[in-house]
Amino acid sequence: IWKCEVNWENIDNSSLSEMQMLLTEPFDSNYDLDSNYDSMQYITQPYTIRKLQSLGDKLMYSMKYRHFGYYGAMVTNHTVDFDGNDHAGIRWYELRVIDTTWTIYQQGTYAPDTNHRWMGSIAIDRCNNIALGYSVSSDNIYPSIRLTGRYRDDPLGMMSIIEQEIATGAGYQLWEEGRWGDYSMMTTDPIDEMTFWYTQEYTPTNSYISWYTRIAAFRLQDTCIMNNVEEPPVSYLTGLEVMIIPNPFTTSTILFYTLEKASTVTISIFNPQGQLIDKIEQEQPKGEQHVQWNAEGLPAGMYYFRIQAGNKIGGGKIIKVD
Repeated sequence: IWKCEVNWENIDNSSLSEMQMLLTEPFDSNYDLDSNYDSMQYITQPYTIRKLQSLGDKLMYSMKYRHFGYYGAMVTNHTVDFDGNDHAGIRWYELRVIDTTWTIYQQGTYAPDTNHRWMGSIAIDRCNNIALGYSVSSDNIYPSIRLTGRYRDDPLGMMSIIEQEIATGAGYQLWEEGRWGDYSMMTTDPIDEMTFWYTQEYTPTNSYISWYTRIAAFRLQDTCIMNNVEEPPVSYLTGLEVMIIPNPFTTSTILFYTLEKASTVTISIFNPQGQLIDKIEQEQPKGEQHVQWNAEGLPAGMYYFRIQAGNKIGGGKIIKVD
């Protein structure tokens, strides 16, 4: 994890520094750094000996970041040799950050059968559902476009959604460089933050190189329900500064903040597993305000809060001690 800090008044004072090193589960990228691109050409196609590049030496475009109030999440993927037999699968990750500390929250490799899957792109919606699109090919399947995904509460490391076909290829590619899928991208709609848009290439006929583009739009859920509470999108909301006194605390603590206008204030409290354990909602006037949170009966430890007032949102951690 690298951090870039830009000083717009004096660019020379900008910095790029390594923050953390995250250790993944072992994988084989099947790429020899001392050789040429031919070492990545192991994606087979029907009725030809010409193979396609896996580009297993790169993270695929693009890493997606989303803010969930008390933590941030980022998803990414790359192609791996799944079983050591030149069988391409997609390794994917969800990273999370609380304060400034990043962790690998979950990771998995998607290779449900003997077909090659590579050139993936991954994104996360405002419900924390994840969609993964990619190319698929084999000795029996022309290069085609498919997708899978997972719901927020699925077991970690698992893509649970049954694979769907977006476009079925009808030809192979003979270009000797073997490049394929340069334009794969999954993203979420900026308006509803629930609709996924995916673009990828395929070919409808045998050719030296003749790429066509297919664009797909889909949702994994129609509404965003988490812990039986419908959550608002948070991507566009600006900061609400909160002071917590005392923190750490033993039985109760008070959240202090200032409202620019009269608002409905909603405070959500989460345990370290991200489960909603308490919710406070009040109508409050403009000006300096506060809310007391009573944690009597809860175990000691770290908790997280998210506070929303109109178009303002804030969050942080609170620590209960014995």
